[in-house]
Amino acid sequence: MLKVVRHYQKTAPEKLDAVNYLLSDMGSWYHSKGHELFDPAFDVAVKSLNTDGDAMRAKTVFNQCMESILFNNNPLRVVSDMAVLSANQLIENIDLAFTAYNRLPDTLRCSKEDFLQFVLPYRASNEPVDHTARKELYEQYSWFYTKIRNGKTIENVLCDLLDSLNIQFVPDVKYPEQMPIRQLNRIRFGNCENSVNLMVHILRSLGIAACKDYTPHWGNHHSMGHSWLTIILPGREYAIDLSNLK
Repeated sequence: MLKVVRHYQKTAPEKLDAVNYLLSDMGSWYHSKGHELFDPAFDVAVKSLNTDGDAMRAKTVFNQCMESILFNNNPLRVVSDMAVLSANQLIENIDLAFTAYNRLPDTLRCSKEDFLQFVLPYRASNEPVDHTARKELYEQYSWFYTKIRNGKTIENVLCDLLDSLNIQFVPDVKYPEQMPIRQLNRIRFGNCENSVNLMVHILRSLGIAACKDYTPHWGNHHSMGHSWLTIILPGREYAIDLSNLK
């Protein structure tokens, strides 16, 4: 990680605070590897969705495929983020975060503290790390900036983004952990936690501060919890329940 620090000492010392923030906590973060074994389940789900758009039917074929894969396999293994992410990958993540943030008008840029906590990080929760996700999402959803430049309010553009994604809340999807962001962006259905993770990654890739909030369980239930999306803008915040969009 010393390579990352030295890179910014030479090229962009104004980003060193962000570098130090990102690196300071990396040693305590771990994720699982081996999710590529589950790619066929996502492929059959996408094929089903392309046929009729029925997320519940896609869930059924997804679950059947997952049961077949998991019957004799448990491929996931825990690894440290620091052992997996290279210096160049971290540099790309940092630079893309600043690029997206600086592309926003001043009125939509969050505070420095919120940028460090809710834009810069390369992960939203315990999902598998994918160092390519930020760039791919930034490029796919860059139309977001065009609508802002054309005078649409941020609230309207956020609604357009949610409408375009059409994320469908589908409980009881069989998956051993949180899903990879790349695959979630393909199927766009799942439980509340996975749906929120996808939206957090998309918004952060665009420079918008976002995070997952949750309750571990409701007051009238011993275990059933829930996750929702929080968007942080200058002077205001929005809490959005992706399982109950109207």
